[in-house]
Amino acid sequence: MQRGTRMINRSFIREKVVHCGKNFLSPEIYPYSGQQQQVVGRKRGKKVNVSAPKQKNLNDRRAKRYFIQLANSNFGVGDLVVHLTYAPEFLPESEEEAAKIVAKYLRRVAYLRKKRGMPPLKYLLVTQIGRKKDGTHRIHHHILMNGGLDRDEVENLWWETKGTKDREPVMYGWANADRLRPNAKGIASMAGYMVQDSAGKALDAIAKSGKAVAPGTE
Repeated sequence: MQRGTRMINRSFIREKVVHCGKNFLSPEIYPYSGQQQQVVGRKRGKKVNVSAPKQKNLNDRRAKRYFIQLANSNFGVGDLVVHLTYAPEFLPESEEEAAKIVAKYLRRVAYLRKKRGMPPLKYLLVTQIGRKKDGTHRIHHHILMNGGLDRDEVENLWWETKGTKDREPVMYGWANADRLRPNAKGIASMAGYMVQDSAGKALDAIAKSGKAVAPGTE
């Protein structure tokens, strides 16, 4: 067997390092064939941005890995993670309805930031649809956003009917905003939680980003 043929039949392991902002690296190890090695040659590739998964649903490993890299590239100390749920009487009947509701919420946050002279809202949104065996569902949202606003202010914008001097606001449901606490892996654990259910299985999840900077590779 000739040397060239042996090379084509061999498999290799390659490591790719993804830069998530200035502070975190995300190594990826993947196999490739000898034929691919011959095509690539020995030249080092140029630094490029990681391409986002084409599908909008976070339904495979690559899409979830990209989401975690995106989160680490854009959010850290001082930023917020916001969890939004719906009371039974306000539970959306469809993903489209839920998208419209949470979009209105994000516009309120963006408006308040602009009013305060803060940088524009930057966010990552995941809408999860928990489906039960009886056919019912429970839609809820997880949002990473840049900090600056008070946690109570962010929570209080999750209203269905705005409050006035004479009446309390009617809230869509429960809202909770927490400060991010990165560790040695940044906020990978929180980002992973956002695309997992409590049993560790993937839910139907739709991700949307606003002004987020893509992670880079070298």
